[in-house]
Amino acid sequence: MIRSVRIAVAGLVVGLAALGSFAGEGRAPIWQVGTVISNPGKYIVTRNINGTGSGLTVISILASDVDIDLNGFTLETDGAPVIQATNVSNIAIRNGTLRRGTRGIDAMSPILAAFNKVVIEHVNVIGSQFEGIYIVALSDFAVRWCNVLQTGREGIWVDGVGPAPTYVHGTIEHNRLQGTGGLTVRWGSSVGILNNRLEVTNVVAPPPSQGAIVYDYSHAGLIASNTVEIVNSGSGIFLGDAKGNEIRNNVVREAQHHGIDLAGMSDDNLVLENVSTQNARDGLRLEGSRNHTDRNVLNRNCQFALGNCWGLHLSNAWGGADNTFGRNTARGNLGNPQVCAALPPYGPTTDFCCEQTGAGSFNDNYMPNFF
Repeated sequence: MIRSVRIAVAGLVVGLAALGSFAGEGRAPIWQVGTVISNPGKYIVTRNINGTGSGLTVISILASDVDIDLNGFTLETDGAPVIQATNVSNIAIRNGTLRRGTRGIDAMSPILAAFNKVVIEHVNVIGSQFEGIYIVALSDFAVRWCNVLQTGREGIWVDGVGPAPTYVHGTIEHNRLQGTGGLTVRWGSSVGILNNRLEVTNVVAPPPSQGAIVYDYSHAGLIASNTVEIVNSGSGIFLGDAKGNEIRNNVVREAQHHGIDLAGMSDDNLVLENVSTQNARDGLRLEGSRNHTDRNVLNRNCQFALGNCWGLHLSNAWGGADNTFGRNTARGNLGNPQVCAALPPYGPTTDFCCEQTGAGSFNDNYMPNFF
């Protein structure tokens, strides 16, 4: 009995010493569900926190200038976001796991661009009911080195809530999304979507309106070095009315719609050195104007032999014109030349269809029976 008391006292002393060490380095401990942060500062989670059945947010951030170290622990709840930040600036969340909840991280401002800077790094978000990471009307964001798995909607959602006078901007890089609804940026500007891997994406909205990576009503972005593999019910990379962007060095394979789709009035974009293969419809589809397409590999698309799809398709769906294309390879696609409303001087093949006026080629593409 005396020995048990001594052990309990020793444990208490160790616990107090640990709290003292956190206080000494300026970090306040977090250890229970329903924690509300109302003061700026540095915080650290000191144990796993399970709020299952409570319907409560584990951590609510109501102050700006907050840095949270999850310290490798797991936070879990249901019926509410695991972590929620509202109307705040300069927030950092790092180094831990967030399970279930309506969202893993819910960060938003009701006033567009009035609050800014959120950094999310090395966080695992697993099994969210809706979006995994949800950022609305917060500019200067960074989501890096995160794993987002098995979410009910998009794995990462960033929204500037347009039409807006000020667009959100930031970076989404080196993340892995598996079994999510994809990665979406709407009403963004100068957003970098870089070196992410998306596996088995289950697109929520029906095609052609969505894809694994969506850059919608967004401009001046860089979508580069991403890998998209197996997309259910959508395209691999989808740009909707997006202008002045660069889509470079991406790999898209086995999308159930188009591989890369520049839809609507997506104008003045550079599409360079991508691989888009084994997709159900077009490997690369251009509907807008004045886009430049160079050195892409667009093989073995139109996999279900639907006919009206090709490796490279300049579509007349939105009256696009004056696109240029050079040094592209399109081989082994299963398009039907007879259903291409081709305009001279370019005749249709199983790999290529040009339905737009003013299209220009450098005559150095490699597409059998065409160049």
